Amino acid sequence: MTDVEVATAFDQMCRTYMIEDIRKGIDLGTANYLVALGLLSYLEVLGGLITGDGARADGNFAGKNFNAVLDHLPPAYKRLDGTLTVTPVAGKEQRGIYAVFRCGLVHEYAPKGQVIVISTPNAPPIDG
Repeated sequence: MTDVEVATAFDQMCRTYMIEDIRKGIDLGTANYLVALGLLSYLEVLGGLITGDGARADGNFAGKNFNAVLDHLPPAYKRLDGTLTVTPVAGKEQRGIYAVFRCGLVHEYAPKGQVIVISTPNAPPIDG
């Protein structure tokens, strides 16, 4: 694909599907975990566009793609990623947003460790 085709496809995907699906999940119900799972998955997709490895399935490209997005979010997210550490009851220590939230929600539909996902649609944005 050309750069213009990628930009057009991304714009369509982001505006039409990603943003609207998340908005509906928040506005039409309290689908906290489902919305969080969608947001985390979308961040991984966006990271794949940043790294150019979005279509690769070998290796740990999902984690690398996800982490590539953190540099484009407000600094509070990067700080959380650097400090977030949990140890599930029957598991090894998990560090960062990707391991705790993304992997937990994708593979177990629950974050790793003792954390919770809540929806606060009217909350002010996280400041950097």
